[in-house]
Amino acid sequence: MLTSNLTNPLTLKELERLPYLKKVIDNSMSKLLELEDQKTAIRSSIPSGMPGGGNQQRGIDDFLVSILEQQEQIEKELQEFREEWNNTHKKISRIQNLRIPLIILYRFENHLTWQQVSDRLGERDSEYAIKSAFRRWMNRQEALSQM
Repeated sequence: MLTSNLTNPLTLKELERLPYLKKVIDNSMSKLLELEDQKTAIRSSIPSGMPGGGNQQRGIDDFLVSILEQQEQIEKELQEFREEWNNTHKKISRIQNLRIPLIILYRFENHLTWQQVSDRLGERDSEYAIKSAFRRWMNRQEALSQM
């Protein structure tokens, strides 16, 4: 379990990890679905009441146990990544300036350029002004983290 203090200022490192966390969470969810499909396929292909199927059954059981172990490991890792994702988003949601969370989400989650962020905000601020506002806010966060 991650131990992230939500009262600590948001860091650039946390923001830069958002796309990675999203990708890992999505990939983990896909892998869990694949493993579940494998379990279902194996269980549905087991013939019932076949004589002399002991060795085959043991092999199937071993494979099912292997799938369950993989699922448990992925779920454990997924919980840690989700916790980090949620903690970062909780920090973002606590930002007082209404524009900064939008800038963060557009820039770091949606991978938009500064110009695209400016366009999405629909304000008269230029790409440079949006980038500068974010940097000023980020500098204040870094100063707070060193206190």
